[in-house]
Amino acid sequence: MKDEINQGYVITDRIQVDPDHAFVLGYNPKAPQPFVTWKCGQNDYYYYGHYFNDQDKAIRDLCARVIEELDYKKERMTLAEPVIGDNGTCSNNEKSEYCSSTPQENGRFKKSKHKGFER
Repeated sequence: MKDEINQGYVITDRIQVDPDHAFVLGYNPKAPQPFVTWKCGQNDYYYYGHYFNDQDKAIRDLCARVIEELDYKKERMTLAEPVIGDNGTCSNNEKSEYCSSTPQENGRFKKSKHKGFER
């Protein structure tokens, strides 16, 4: 397997947070700051680099960035979940019933509870 290299840094670790994004740890012994963490997008486009002299700090940064991204994604998903209120309209205030995209004959959406889906 060929080494993955970006800006002279060999990518030593990769953590995929979703199909389109990952975080990577790179090492270049010749660089002024030999360790780097990058957010990596589609087609391995690297951006938002954090550079370090110390490997332990770089590893901690990699882990912190992944956790922060996962927390952000979870928060975004929670805020985006449409729910059906008592009046049959979708709102984000109630967490017991979720909107279903199954239309009834009258063209409206019917209530649908998704059991076994815990947050």
